[in-house]
Amino acid sequence: MALPEIKYKLVSDRVNIYRDFTINLIMYIFEYYLDKETLKLDEDIHNHFKFCFNKVCDEYLKEGINFKENSELLDYLYQYFYHQFYKSEQVEKMDYYVKWWDDVYAVDVQRNNNVLRLLVEIYLLFDKSITSEKNILELV
Repeated sequence: MALPEIKYKLVSDRVNIYRDFTINLIMYIFEYYLDKETLKLDEDIHNHFKFCFNKVCDEYLKEGINFKENSELLDYLYQYFYHQFYKSEQVEKMDYYVKWWDDVYAVDVQRNNNVLRLLVEIYLLFDKSITSEKNILELV
């Protein structure tokens, strides 16, 4: 996804919501993960991931935020976890993934352009679930 050359101001409340969503997703992936042998087929991997994604979405529906209809967000996170977790030769501990995403969402930390682009990219995806009155990003 090519990002436009625009400066953005991140709204910290939205950053926290998106971070919490991702961390909750990681926790569900680990909680309901059986083993590599059981989740060997792509269909089984996709079903497991979608089950976990929908569980997190259900929590946010109670708060009035609907991420469930955001297929681009689902696909983006699925691709990340498919390659970095499900198909990885060595599955890292849950703390590894939590720390990695915490680092991405750490807005008060100076970061390189690649991490900043990742942050903006995933937030633009999350933002598609939020009404225009509640945008996470404001143009500077």
